[in-house]
Amino acid sequence: MIPVSSLYNQILSGPHSKEVKLTIAGADYGMDVLTSLRTSLAPFGSGSPTIGLASAAEITASLYLASSAVPRMAALRPYVRLVSSDDPSVVSEWLPQGLFYVDTRQQDESGLLTLHGYDGMLRAERPAPYSTLQWSAVDTDVVGEICSILGFTVDAMTTALMTSGFRINLPAQYTMRETLRFIAALYGGSFVLTASGALRLLPLWQRGSTADHDLTASVQSISVSPSFPACTGVRFLTENDAEFFAGSETGYVYEISSPFATQTAANALLNRMQGFVYRPYSAESVILNPAAEPGDTVRIPSGSSTALSSLFTLSRSFDSLFPADCSAPEDEELDHK
Repeated sequence: MIPVSSLYNQILSGPHSKEVKLTIAGADYGMDVLTSLRTSLAPFGSGSPTIGLASAAEITASLYLASSAVPRMAALRPYVRLVSSDDPSVVSEWLPQGLFYVDTRQQDESGLLTLHGYDGMLRAERPAPYSTLQWSAVDTDVVGEICSILGFTVDAMTTALMTSGFRINLPAQYTMRETLRFIAALYGGSFVLTASGALRLLPLWQRGSTADHDLTASVQSISVSPSFPACTGVRFLTENDAEFFAGSETGYVYEISSPFATQTAANALLNRMQGFVYRPYSAESVILNPAAEPGDTVRIPSGSSTALSSLFTLSRSFDSLFPADCSAPEDEELDHK
């Protein structure tokens, strides 16, 4: 979850409302100007859970503002804070909800301006303009150099997970985003940008032992699909039709594409994913803690009891209730056997 203050948690535990704002090129616009604001992110895709992505978050905002007040590719920064219902003068800090850039704009006859944009991940859709590394290079050094080029910081979770020191050959034929995807695949995850703009490696298989959020309450609707069988195998596929397999075919086998794969990487990932059970679900209009973020652990219904799953796709509407649609995407038999 996004780090918060003790005051934030104090307000959250009692009756409260949410206040939102959108900062455009340094100027703040509140709920008196905004008519709608929505963000979404799907680290593993919105269909089958696909390992090895570098997903870009999206934003759509509508407000009454002159188009000329929004510079080309302006930075869009949505925020939310809590307001105590007992004492409206007691408010929490503003929580960042991402950093986006305007891609398209449209203004209708009434003056309503609609902006659509993406976060900085799309800036990686080009080859690296330079490299000072000695190739082959350690994966953490490759990620660090890409972040340096793009102006990202490396999230602490990424540093904690990337401990294998895989060697990466010079990725001259790939964009920086493709390089990030293929490195993330080695660790059974995908890269995303956090709410504060840091590059985070989000593993599919990592789940907490307790729930950060309870989806059995404060939800309009939730559907839960059958869990996948426990993982017993990992198969890496490369571009030259080579494959590296670890484990057995007795349970669920994840098939993952990466030209950087090796047998060592397959063995290491199986060690982390062995026995992992993926639990898909889809929930609509959930009243989530605004500090929630993709990768958090959630509690979902499971028969007459409950079970733990992960918050992966996350789409939010910025209004006084701050509702969210979230899920662990359903299986479509595309990226595994």
